[in-house]
Amino acid sequence: GAAAGRGARRRRGRAYRASGRTDLAMKDFEAALELDPKSAYALHNRGIALHMKDEYDKAIESYNAALSIESDNSEIYLNRGLAFMAKDQLVSALVDFNKAIELDPKQDQAFYNRGEIYGKGEEYEKAIVEYSQALKLKPNDTDSYFARGLIYIEIDDFENALRDFNKVNELSPKYKEAFDNRSMIFLEMEKYDKAIADAGTSIRLGPNDTYAYEIRMQAYEAIGDARRAELDRKKFAALQKLKKP
Repeated sequence: GAAAGRGARRRRGRAYRASGRTDLAMKDFEAALELDPKSAYALHNRGIALHMKDEYDKAIESYNAALSIESDNSEIYLNRGLAFMAKDQLVSALVDFNKAIELDPKQDQAFYNRGEIYGKGEEYEKAIVEYSQALKLKPNDTDSYFARGLIYIEIDDFENALRDFNKVNELSPKYKEAFDNRSMIFLEMEKYDKAIADAGTSIRLGPNDTYAYEIRMQAYEAIGDARRAELDRKKFAALQKLKKP
C-alpha cells in the first residue's frame, strides 16, 4: 500500500542523491512527501538534495520543516549548519553545530565544522581543540589531520604541522595538498632536499599545478642549482600562461 510505496520512494531517492543525481532524488523525495507531508526523513533528505544543487535557502526551509517534526535529530542540525556555512552565516552555523553535539556528543563532523569556523575567525587554539576532538572520534580522518595541520602553520608550529601532514600521507599517499604544504614547511625550515622531494611528489600527482614548481624552484635556487631552478621557472611561467583566460 501507500506505506510500502513511500519506503521505496525514500530508498530510491537516497540512492539517487548518493550517486549525485539530485534532480531524480528531489522528485522521489517530493513524491514521498505527497504521500506523507510530515516525513522528517523525506524533508531532511530533500534539504540535502537542495544543498547539493546550491539552493541553500530552500535547503534551510526543508531542514526547518524536518526539525519542526523531529527536533532531536542531530544530523538535521548538522546539515542545516552546513547550509548556513555555505551562506557564510557562521554564527547560525555554530549554533546548529553546538546543538548537534549536544544531541550527539559523538558527532565528529560537527566538531570538524566548528574547527573550520574557528579557523576562519582566526581563533586558532579553539580550532585545534575542535579538530583534535574530531580525531578522537574518528581517528583516521585525513581531512581533520590536514585541516589541523593548516592551523598549525598559521601559528608557526611547523613540527606539529609536519606531524599532521605525515599522518595524512600515511593514510592517503595521494593526498597532493599534504605534500604541497610539507614542501612549503621544509622550504621555510631550510631543509631544501626534503622540500624538493615533496614538491616532486606533488608534481607527479598533479603535473599542471604551479604551486609545487614554485616551491621547488625556490629550493633549487637556495642550494645554488641554477639550471634546475630555471627549468622549473620556465614550467611555472608556461602553466601560468595556460591559466590566463
